[in-house]
Amino acid sequence: MGKEEWFMDNLIRLLVGIVFFVVLVLGFKMAIKKAGRGKITDRKGLTRMRTILVACIAPMIVLFLVSPQDTPVTLKISLPDWMKLIGLVFFIAGMSLRMWSQVVLGTYWSADLSLKTEHKLIQGGPYKYVRHPIYSSYILVAPSLFLLTENWMLGLLAIIFVLVSIARIPAEENMLKKHFGDLYSKYIITTGAVFPRFC
Repeated sequence: MGKEEWFMDNLIRLLVGIVFFVVLVLGFKMAIKKAGRGKITDRKGLTRMRTILVACIAPMIVLFLVSPQDTPVTLKISLPDWMKLIGLVFFIAGMSLRMWSQVVLGTYWSADLSLKTEHKLIQGGPYKYVRHPIYSSYILVAPSLFLLTENWMLGLLAIIFVLVSIARIPAEENMLKKHFGDLYSKYIITTGAVFPRFC
């Protein structure tokens, strides 16, 4: 392994590790109900499926961070460095969007589909362009996990997580329409669901 490849692999592991740690902290806060209103053990439909997928994805990420050489050969696909670089760009963009979206939501953020009684419709930051930017971030992060780890199983589970998350959009839209009425209907006209509306 050359110096450039060693540097790239360690940079990737460092960035993925930092983000993984932040996600774990958010998960623990959610579990003890100090942030978000969701419960990571919520047994309702898609929320439960997302929890199971995260429970499958997390150990693969830990293995990649701690001992990438121990990933079973049958799960690995060797990729060139330029693809890893693309993965790194997607990962940074996706996780930046994810964190920006959550910061803009503030106390209104929740892992489950729920609203506070005094809930306000957030239309600033990334919400100016898309109604569900956190799901948009998943679309960027899922393929990046495959490109960065070269683990096709991890990439596949991440893509399934994205699809399950996006499948919640109709229920979330109905909840928001019911709560905000015409305000939300007007908001829909100017924004895309997960991709910006350009016309």
